[in-house]
This record gives sequence, structure tokens and C-alpha cells, in this order.
Amino acid sequence: MQTESEIRPFSERLGDAARDDFVRLADDASDARRFFADLLPRLTELLGGRAAGVWIGEGGNLGLLADYQLAQVQIGQDVRVTRGAEACVRSALGKTLPSNRTLTLPGGEPLDLLLIPFSPDRSLPGVLKIAGPAGSLTLADDSDRSAAEEIGTLIERFFDRAAEAARSTDPSWVTAQFAPFCEQLHATLNAKTVCRVAVDEGRHLLNCDRLMIVRRRGGRWRVSAVSGQGTISRRSPLVKQVEKLAQVIGRRTEPLRYRGNLDDFPKQPGRLLAQYVDAHDVRLLDLIPLIPEEPKGDGPKRRRRKPRAILMCENFRSNAPSTEYEHWGAECTGQIATALTNAERFERLRRIAPLESLGAAVESLCSRRIAIVALVISLVLGAGKVASLVPVPDRVRCSGNLWPTVRRSVFAPAEGEVVALHVGEGARVTPGMPLIQLESDLLKTREVKLKGTISEKELLAHALEISATSDTNLDQQRRIELKSDLAALHVELIGLRQQLELVQESQAELSIVAPIRGVIVERDLSRRLLGKPVGIGETFLTVADDQGDWKVEADLPERRWRKFDDANSRGDVTIRYRFADGSGEWAEAQFVSYATGAERADLGQVIKIDAELELKDQKLPPIGSAVEVEIDCGQVDLLSFLFEDAIAFARRTLWL
Repeated sequence: MQTESEIRPFSERLGDAARDDFVRLADDASDARRFFADLLPRLTELLGGRAAGVWIGEGGNLGLLADYQLAQVQIGQDVRVTRGAEACVRSALGKTLPSNRTLTLPGGEPLDLLLIPFSPDRSLPGVLKIAGPAGSLTLADDSDRSAAEEIGTLIERFFDRAAEAARSTDPSWVTAQFAPFCEQLHATLNAKTVCRVAVDEGRHLLNCDRLMIVRRRGGRWRVSAVSGQGTISRRSPLVKQVEKLAQVIGRRTEPLRYRGNLDDFPKQPGRLLAQYVDAHDVRLLDLIPLIPEEPKGDGPKRRRRKPRAILMCENFRSNAPSTEYEHWGAECTGQIATALTNAERFERLRRIAPLESLGAAVESLCSRRIAIVALVISLVLGAGKVASLVPVPDRVRCSGNLWPTVRRSVFAPAEGEVVALHVGEGARVTPGMPLIQLESDLLKTREVKLKGTISEKELLAHALEISATSDTNLDQQRRIELKSDLAALHVELIGLRQQLELVQESQAELSIVAPIRGVIVERDLSRRLLGKPVGIGETFLTVADDQGDWKVEADLPERRWRKFDDANSRGDVTIRYRFADGSGEWAEAQFVSYATGAERADLGQVIKIDAELELKDQKLPPIGSAVEVEIDCGQVDLLSFLFEDAIAFARRTLWL
């Protein structure tokens, strides 16, 4: 006979007190042996089970990490397991939700299995198996499933904490990661190179989403480097907001840290920070002034120094800093400040020699006769005239991506919940192939209500028809009224049946199929879609026909648009491309069309340009591959070419 604990729902047996106790156990356990030796017996006894086991691995490498049965725990030992139990465990590997299985023992007794999947290191799957009497471990509702998911999250929490503790106490990390970073940082005395190394390598070192360095140039602050960006447009909204924010907080010597709450910030920087956070969806933002440490010793102390630069660290996914950032953020910031200060000091010393040479040249020129001055001016004007007659190729370079020409997005036809995903990441599909299955409680409710209303109206119509035709006691006027009501009911039934057909058609559309042949472009579909509620028109995924034609989508800077448009009007446009990493040769693409409006990008306004291409080899490039695009707009004289380069240089360095 089942006891009361076995009959009670699963979620009630795993109460709040037991959950808190298990959390403390995961936080205090020193190793896996101690953790599972304490967890498995207590969890099995609490749930009314008989045995429990922890399995880790995949394929032929599946292994039993810990096993509890017959009132004892065995860790890392070979334990005899039935083939049925191992098959059930293999079926649960890689899943995201807990599940139930029923296993029949050799004596004929049914046994319930509760399988809870987890990932100890986010790549290697694992399963917690709990066995108990029939009906004792059934997940009856959402609260039971949530309680089972909490157990899997608890095991993942233990493995994450153990991994973080091992990494934070491993001294080899400094040699393997931090030391090479410092070598690259101090290997040059060029301030721009120091900033570029600091943001690109520092982003990976500190495990954050974006790093920026803003430097003081005279009386203003200018963005010097952004991680992942080779060039910086002074007119982009991102750059303008960052420089405006740095202008306000530039005198601070203490870091300014945002973790989702702006209540404690001063009014002016708080308002600018709120605008920046809302515009770029930032969850974590640290503004750290870069001030080098004072040299040690008995020498004279320098006066309090103002920061010459600010390091901005951003996270877009979480407002909690990474472990690497907490442990090594201060050391990295100090190294960046020292390297940048040394580079700026060297640049100031290097400017002295050119200034002395320029002064000597001006003094010598002023002491000569006026004829020499006139000769120099004539030579300059002559060189300009010759440059205006020399033709050079007029090319515009920009970035772009390779995409199949035919792409179709799959949208949600109605509100509902994704209950099944029939394809995986990067799967190849054909037209009409099932992709996603939705369920809509709203459509089901409407269908049931319509069917009930139709049945009710049909019964009423049948009763009216019998009364109008069979009842001999009715007078003529009453009979006419009944026939009129019957006709109105028939019209109402026609409308209800049409509504029912529309609802049934909408339910049929909940089984979403592939619109074209091709491959699925998006990644991580299961985590992003499975079991999630969706709204009407929400984009699920994109299918791209990689076997058909391909095109280059180039991001032409808006300031270069007029030159491209003039060349296109003359039919003088040639487009070439190659992969952004420099691999491969330049290949030509045929211009097709361009967008009628500009789009806002992180570093300025761009206009999309499409150009068809022909793949010469059979190997298809990755969808969305980054390419470097060169647009040949004909020829221009050398003087205009140099003048445009000078204007572009001024915009990059001096634009206000």
C-alpha cells in the first residue's frame, strides 16, 4: 500500500525548506563525491523513491558518475544497471525538460523513472535518474515539472561553482592569458595601437560584450577605440552619446558603475546614462577613469592627476559582472592606464623635433629673397594643376555580407505556444516540410464555443420547424412568425458555420511548413522557441535557398552615396568583393539594386546595395559571411582624389 508521502503531489514533497537545504548543500560541498553522497539519499528518501543515479556523457562515452541504492552511495564505480534503465537515460540526454518513463522489472513489477537532464559544463549532457514505485514520481502538472527543473538547476549550480572556484585558484591562468595581454599592450608606444589592443584583447580577457576607450583631446573627449570596430564615425549616434557622457563625468576619479538602477546617480550624468542605456539596451555599464599608479619610493609626490582616458565596459545579456571581470578587472585597468600614459608621453616628446624643423624652415624662408617665395608658390600651384590632369581610379570601400538571393522568413500565424520543433539548427528543408507546431488555447476555446452554439441553434431550428409544420392549433399569423424566426436561425447558422470554418483553417495553419527549399539560418532554435509563447506576426526563423543565386549586401556609407549615384547613372559601376579576413581573391559582382532610404548603424548612416555574384567553385560559403566590398566608380583626377582623402581624414580626427 502506498504511503501518504507517495500519494502527495511531487511539488509538495519537494517543499521550500528542502529546496533551501539542497541549495546550501550545493554551495558548501567541496567535491562531487561529498555532494552526491549527501544529495542522492536525502532526495530519494524525500520523494519516496528506491534508487537514484547520476549519468554524464554522450554516445559510447556514457558513464555512471554516482549511484544510490540499497541504502549506500557508490561514486565512480561500476554498478550493474539493466539495459532498459540505460536506454531510458540515453533517451533523455540532451533534452531540456524533465520526463517520466515506466520500466518493468524482471519479476513483472512496474517501476517509475524520473529523468531530469542537466549540463555540468554547458556542453557535456547529464541526467539524474530517480526510480520509485509506480505512480510515486509522476509529473502531474506544471508545478511538478518546475520542481523537477529546480533539481537539475541545483546540480548545474554545483558544477558551475566548482568550475569557477577551480579557475579562480588556478595560477596558470595569469601566465596563459594575462601575461600575453600585458606583453601586447606594452609592446608599442603608439596610443592608437594601445587603445586597439586594450579593447579587442581586453574584451576576451574580461569576458564582457563591448569595451570602449574615450580619450581627452584638448578640452574635449573623443572615442579612440571600440572593440570589434576598425573605423569610427564621429557622426554616429553611439559615438556622440559616449562623448557627451564622458564630457560630463570626465573630472571624476572614481569609477561609475551601473547595474540596472539609476536612483543613486547624480542628476546630470544619471539623465545621460539613462538615455544611453535605453538606446542601446545595456544591462551592465562601468565607466572607469584610467589614472596610472603613483611610482613607489621616497620621491616627491605628484599633484592629483585628472584622468586622460575612460574605459567603458558593457554587458548586454546580464547585469552581473563575469568572474574574470571581478578577479582581474582592476589589474587590467591599471595595465591599460600605464601603457596609455607611456604612449601619450612619448608622442608629446616626438612632436618637439618636427616643430623645431618647421621653425627653422620658416626662418630660413623669410630671410631669402621674395623670388624664392614666389618660386615655391609657383611650384605648388603647378603641382596642383598637374594633379588635376592626372586620372586615377575612383574607388569606394565598405563592408558587406554574402547572402542567398532567395530568403523567406517564417512568422507566427496566430497567438499560441510552440509545442514541437521538427527541424534542427542548420537543417535542410524542402517546400511543405513541417517546421514548427503551435497550439492555441484561444482557437480551441473559440472552436468549442462555436460548435456548442451551432448545436444549440440547430436544435432550436428543428423545434421551430416541427412546430411550424406539425402543430395544427396554430393560427396563420403565429405560423408566419415561426417561419420568420426559422429563416433567421438558418441565416445565423450559416454565419456560425462560416466562423467555424475560419477557426478550423486557422488551427490548420498552426502547423507551419517550409515556404521554400533551403537551410535554416538561425541557431539555438530549441532554447529560443520550444515551449515559448508567441504573438501574431512574430518571426520564428529564416529559410535561405543556398543552392540558388547569391548576392552581396554592401553597407555603403551615406556620405559616399552621391559619388556612387553619379557613377551608376553613367553605367560606370563595377563591384568587387573578397572575404573580410583577406582569404581568397577579389571576385566581381553585378549591381542589382539599392535601398531607397538610409539605415541607422552603430557607426553611422548606411545605404544597402545588392549585387549578384556567381560562385565559381562548388563549395558554398557560410551564410552571412563578412566580406570587404570595393566599388569602382570610374576615374577622377588626382587633385580631387587627394582633396576627398583630406576631408575624410579631417572627419575622422577633427569632426566636432
